[in-house]
Amino acid sequence: KALGSAQERCDALANSPTDQLRVGLGVTLEKIRVDEALPACKEAAQRTSTPHFIFLYGRVLFAEKNYGEALKQFKRAASKGYAAAIELVGAFYDQGYGVVAPNVSEAAKWFRQAAEAGDSSAMNSLGVFYQLGRGVQQSDEDALVWYHKAADGGDAYAMANIGAMYQTGKGGVTKSEADAVEWFRKSADAGNANAMNSLGLMYSAAKSDADAVEWFRKGADAGNANAMNSLGVIYSRGQGVPKSDVDATQWYRRAAEGGNRAAMSNLGVRYARGLGVPQSYEEAATWFRKSAEAGFAVGMTNLGYSYEKGEGVPQSNANAAEWYRKGADAGNVFAMGNLGSFYEKGLGVPKSDAEASLWYRKAAEKGFPPAMYNLGRMCEKNRAVRGSLAEAANWYRLAAERNYDAAKINLGMLYLNGSGVAVDRNRALALFSQAAASKDPDTASAGAKLRDRMSQQTVSADNRANLQALFGSVLGLLVLGAAASHSVTSDSQDQQQERTNTLRAACLFGPLSIAGPTAKAMMGCP
Repeated sequence: KALGSAQERCDALANSPTDQLRVGLGVTLEKIRVDEALPACKEAAQRTSTPHFIFLYGRVLFAEKNYGEALKQFKRAASKGYAAAIELVGAFYDQGYGVVAPNVSEAAKWFRQAAEAGDSSAMNSLGVFYQLGRGVQQSDEDALVWYHKAADGGDAYAMANIGAMYQTGKGGVTKSEADAVEWFRKSADAGNANAMNSLGLMYSAAKSDADAVEWFRKGADAGNANAMNSLGVIYSRGQGVPKSDVDATQWYRRAAEGGNRAAMSNLGVRYARGLGVPQSYEEAATWFRKSAEAGFAVGMTNLGYSYEKGEGVPQSNANAAEWYRKGADAGNVFAMGNLGSFYEKGLGVPKSDAEASLWYRKAAEKGFPPAMYNLGRMCEKNRAVRGSLAEAANWYRLAAERNYDAAKINLGMLYLNGSGVAVDRNRALALFSQAAASKDPDTASAGAKLRDRMSQQTVSADNRANLQALFGSVLGLLVLGAAASHSVTSDSQDQQQERTNTLRAACLFGPLSIAGPTAKAMMGCP
């Protein structure tokens, strides 16, 4: 009777929701009441050789953060063939947890063993490893095979991962929004709150605001921090809900406190601008730092900007450059552009046109218009190198096609002068006229002066020099200022600002990420 009582208490307090041999619904690790579960599961494990209770005892020890003893119990249960324990040994090798060094190859072996023993959660984890190329040869096709096996076993994370593959057309499937929605809905119906957020993202992209709000709320009500961040975004925009800075900030705060890195950065922006909270650069820098230290590239960039401007932290170009570099290495195009600017100006780093061009090029090749413009300028500076003017024209053209107005002026001057392109007065005039309509007053003024002068004169070898002189007088400030493409990243969609103003990158909802016990989805900004 005593043993049965210990077993019942242990089952009720520590069963894993992903264990196919569980009794009842199970509880997640963070909800295990260690003070009650530990004595019950310890007694049950000690008085029986059943691997189920050894595994549950290990779960409670893990929840207690006694990782060394937890791993011993998982290995005991694994040696008896208990699939859920085998998978968690793999998770230990994947993450380290302070008692073993991370070893993805070893982790993949354990996940495969658990998957072949029939554990659907391990099947999903193995699929994640194939998709990421962790410990195995990268293969979207093999990932999809394991996702389907896991989904057939009821794994909600795997259902969401299949949905993401249909959304992107990976794994050999035809890209299909309808199939993606179907799989995300299956995952959501199985209780995956991340999939609820994913459905909200898809409905938002399809401009079905009411459906998006419904699924974001469901995810948030289920405690999903990514969905909370998404609600913050839609309240900041007034998308499907009344626009409210107060509500947006409250949702960002809840998401940030729940660990969402994008929300931490978004909350920092709210403090920097005084939106829904009293303006405070100190609070802004605090949240940017939390986001940055959690590994979020946008947070790194925003913390670098805080150091550059001395907002909430002591002004330091060296610290700014350090955080811009971290953001750039993490793939943020604003950080790449800002680091290029620092190298061009010699701020916090040795002055170097070569390094500046390198970082401008990296950002430009990712489709970032300010970097395309700045790279065009660097090519013009290097006009002695054969082909550099043609390359400058190409980058200006790409930036202009993305409505970066300053590039239209510089490209127009190349057409006017026949530098890197054939002389084309009509093309130059059209570009100057487009620039004259810019929202940026400096660009609009320069474009208008060039347009008006061209309208009044016939461009010849004699008066082309006059236009070149005008170009130098009205655009000198623009060209010098163009090297700065700083970024305070917000939840706003207002991305296109001119060079000398703060550039605002939209921290939207972010791409859909793979999900699994050892690679949880970050369905908000990554």
